Amino acid sequence: MEAPMRPIVVADGPGTPTLDPLRAAADLGVTGVPLFLGWTVDDRAWIDELPPRSALTYHPASALREPVARGAVEYVPIRLASIPAFLHHAKPSLAIVNAVPRGSGFAFTQNVGYADTAARLADKVLVQVVEGGVDVGAPVVEGNIVKVVGGGVPVPPQPPATPGVIEAGIAAVAAGLVPAGATVQYGVGGIPDAVMTAISRPVAVLSGLIGTAVANLHDRGLLVGAAMASYAWGDESLVALAREGRVRAVGVEALHAGGRFAAIPQLVSINAALQVGLDGAVNIERVGGRLVAGIGGHADYSAAATQSPGGFSMVALASTHRDRSTIVARPEVVSTSRTDIHMVVTEHGVADLRGLTDAGRREAIAAVAHPDHRAGLGQTLGT
Repeated sequence: MEAPMRPIVVADGPGTPTLDPLRAAADLGVTGVPLFLGWTVDDRAWIDELPPRSALTYHPASALREPVARGAVEYVPIRLASIPAFLHHAKPSLAIVNAVPRGSGFAFTQNVGYADTAARLADKVLVQVVEGGVDVGAPVVEGNIVKVVGGGVPVPPQPPATPGVIEAGIAAVAAGLVPAGATVQYGVGGIPDAVMTAISRPVAVLSGLIGTAVANLHDRGLLVGAAMASYAWGDESLVALAREGRVRAVGVEALHAGGRFAAIPQLVSINAALQVGLDGAVNIERVGGRLVAGIGGHADYSAAATQSPGGFSMVALASTHRDRSTIVARPEVVSTSRTDIHMVVTEHGVADLRGLTDAGRREAIAAVAHPDHRAGLGQTLGT
């Protein structure tokens, strides 16, 4: 049996630590182990300087896309909810986390992610204090804190996105499917964000990531209770909402504890996709052999929503991307199982897959493909 990797774990989410983790580790006598990186949005000088095969990541997008392409960072397909278990196995040698002062100690920022688990498990913890950071009530940093440095930067505002006509139309249809009183999880991407903006009924929010759309939901009087999430990335209105106690920032381990999501009645998961197969299987990782993103929480939340009493899982996407059909005979890779998708929404309608046979699923999904590509899919169906 191979020995655990003992990685240096760097906190993820918007507002990544600014210090060079390899140099910081060497200063603490920690050497010869890989970095473990997550969802890394911010450009950092240390990312550009990573040597070959020096880091692993579960989310090979945003600021890590180029380092993955050149081989400095390698992709490990891990579901978001499984990262705490992975860290228990890997036994981190060092955790590098961002935090704000609280009393005589420190608390995490609004992006907790897996950092709280890593800090508890690591032999050593290095805290980078966020200058001017806001305490939003996130968990305290637990663990063997051996060094505290300054120089951390606040979470940058999320870039605003305006959906196009097609995306807005898809969002309006998808939002109309969400019942009043539902608990909503929504994923990364312009369409899921637009769906949240288009929701017109009161809903609760429990999600891996939340953004400005949740603050907008609150402003319209439609947010039930406090939104709970492991990552929060929006504008000042979202930070203000957190200050009011209407956002609860928790780690991934706590967010998924005890199968929380599947036990919630009327859980609706709203996620995007790169490809949807005619059997309902979803690809969110690769297109044309090119690695685009990681699995993240897509599979976790979709599966939970299919198990929720009165809930359902939804994938919303445009039927084409760069003139290529996003509805395909078989996805390039299966990120989320066909059994964990209830609805596929495109600008051409809604494919409700609940209770359908394999043949029925193929017909329903083909019907929401772009008309220019249905003939090819019809050949696949044998019609």
